[in-house]
Amino acid sequence: MKYIPLVLLYFLVACNTTTENTTNTNTTPTDTVATTPKPDTTATPTESIVAMEGGRVIPVLGQFDLAQMTQASSNEYGGGDCFAKATKYTLAQTVLVTDSMSCGEYGSTYTHYLLDANDKILAIYIHSPKMHFNDDSDQMTFRVLEQTIDFRTEPISTTERIANFTNSSEAVPNTNPFEDKALTETPSDYAHWEKTYKEIWTATVEED
Repeated sequence: MKYIPLVLLYFLVACNTTTENTTNTNTTPTDTVATTPKPDTTATPTESIVAMEGGRVIPVLGQFDLAQMTQASSNEYGGGDCFAKATKYTLAQTVLVTDSMSCGEYGSTYTHYLLDANDKILAIYIHSPKMHFNDDSDQMTFRVLEQTIDFRTEPISTTERIANFTNSSEAVPNTNPFEDKALTETPSDYAHWEKTYKEIWTATVEED
């Protein structure tokens, strides 16, 4: 059996839960996709990665100009509905890794790692746009969930912000501030993310 990283397993479990319970969890959107495209690793407006002169600003991680950075390595992995690509960029002592996962109609997750020169994780920014059942409105919405984890603080700092739209075409960058809060949908301990980070480089694409 091919090796699947822990983050992919979490995503697949979440998708299974979605299809089993449509009363208070995410449900599959009505528009189906025949094939799952490879994830686009470039920033999009709904990623809340602000394009600007001299690079892009990623919440908590900082400003990065990929044109000035070296693409050190990349790895594609996945299987079933989910495929991902991890790419490492370096500049002097700065290391930025983007892990872009697409699960077709179930949504996407973009995980950005800020590391030091020794591959120690300093901070993480997670952007997850997907269809979601909104308990407040009792209907399906397109939810953009953003979360940050900063391991440079003591205790670890975690923040979150959420924006809901009628559909993906109406999504715009969320300009509201992040809220300091414990993350309920995402682990925030260093050991979990250290293991997950290592796995995105050893995982492979599963054959049908």
